[in-house]
Amino acid sequence: KAWAAARLIQFGGPAEMASLPTDVLASWVLPPDGVPVALADFARPRTATGSLPIATASPMSLALAAPSLAPTAAVERTVPLPAGSAPLRVMAGVRDTPRVVVVVRGKGLLAVPTGPGEPTRHAAPGPVSHAADVPGGFVVAGPDAAAVYGAGRDPLWTFRVPVTPPLPDRPGRPCPVEMPADRLSSFALAGPTLVARLGEHHLVALDLAGRRVTWVRSSTGGPRYDPFGFPDRPQYGPRLFADGRVVVAQLLDGRWEELDAATGRPLAEERGPRTAWATPPTATDNGRVLVPTGADGVVAHNLSTHRPSWTFAAGGDASLSGEPPQARAFGSHVLVAVRRNHGVDLERLEAYDGRSTWPGGAMFLDADRIDLTRADADGSTLFLPVGDSIRAVRLADGTTAWEAKLPATNGPAWVVRAGRRVVIAHPTEAVPAEPMRAVAERLLASFARRPLAYRLPGLAATLYHAWADRSLPVLLFDPDTGRQFKRIDVPARGPFVSAFFDRDTAVVATGDRVVWLK
Repeated sequence: KAWAAARLIQFGGPAEMASLPTDVLASWVLPPDGVPVALADFARPRTATGSLPIATASPMSLALAAPSLAPTAAVERTVPLPAGSAPLRVMAGVRDTPRVVVVVRGKGLLAVPTGPGEPTRHAAPGPVSHAADVPGGFVVAGPDAAAVYGAGRDPLWTFRVPVTPPLPDRPGRPCPVEMPADRLSSFALAGPTLVARLGEHHLVALDLAGRRVTWVRSSTGGPRYDPFGFPDRPQYGPRLFADGRVVVAQLLDGRWEELDAATGRPLAEERGPRTAWATPPTATDNGRVLVPTGADGVVAHNLSTHRPSWTFAAGGDASLSGEPPQARAFGSHVLVAVRRNHGVDLERLEAYDGRSTWPGGAMFLDADRIDLTRADADGSTLFLPVGDSIRAVRLADGTTAWEAKLPATNGPAWVVRAGRRVVIAHPTEAVPAEPMRAVAERLLASFARRPLAYRLPGLAATLYHAWADRSLPVLLFDPDTGRQFKRIDVPARGPFVSAFFDRDTAVVATGDRVVWLK
């Protein structure tokens, strides 16, 4: 209906919109210029892109941002969640604790304020996986749609991936009869702009304040969404960097590009790895973004001049695993992790010139891989999860201050947060009481001994509860010695977890409840 109405509008004029129902007007179509638009806005003149300001989050010192939890912290308040709930992941680009924790509940959403206030219920635009704060409300996004919410139950604005064929640019031109099912992914928030991958060959930027599609970028270089193309055209990698000025995206044919966040216009293009980045690029306090350039190299790209400021190469090509290195900045310290066949090399560089600063060179970590996005640092020490332990590394010389053992998680990795008085550690997912593989093997062996059909519902229920009944351990350590102060177990249903720790707030959300620690 929306496609047919757009054809009437296209060749009959805006007057054709008067009798259209609301649901048709809210549908999205793909006009000849290749930038998706809601049918209600199709006949309106297109305003210039980039007309709305994009806010840039200012860096905060490590000391000011550090959580203030004490060694005696405990659960202060609890909000129970209905059965079948799951907290949404936070979008990339969010630096502060959100004002609300958004939880999926069946076909609806529940927004739980992290401060004072009561939870509110909202209608979901469809399956969603990520959420973030925006001025006056929040935004959620999933594979088919992104929606902005205010105080009301229904979204203020919804973007949906067009499912109708592109509109022709003139009468008589044939139209494709089937539209490929491209999905949204790789969400990154840059002020009021949400950037995402649309399928594997396009980027799309949504102006959440102006409620429109700002720009579209094709991997072939065009400023339009073209769902039909050659199968060998370049693909965008799954990880993006976005801030108030630029978007940095990887092309898996051996390039990466810097785009203007307001217009999508290309600002720079450099050579890069053909293997997907292990973690997204990261920004430094002095206006650089750290981008992997190969299996052992990192470049500090100047966001003002759009040129490299310095480059780093670890060397030792024979032992490289082929995975691009990770880089992360903590104040004036840049940490680079290079994965090798026998472990991981960790190097500290100066943010201004890329000079290696540890007297003994790179620190070797006997681990298959590490993830610097799950590490944290204070002014003098890096707290790094390595396998089933936390290692405290002195930033001055790269030596180990202490190492603390972590309990088994049966799969999920650990995240570390450096507080003022404690080091906080928790898994990325809620932990089952027993590994699911062991439970499944035991149930299969039991059924093999007595293969009776009436036992199947009971065995299936046992397997489900073994998967669903979990807990999230939150551990507090002494930052000077590594001694464990306390363990707080938060009940959970299912694996999904969102945890936020900053100077004033400590909130943990699971599929069972939202708790505040103090």
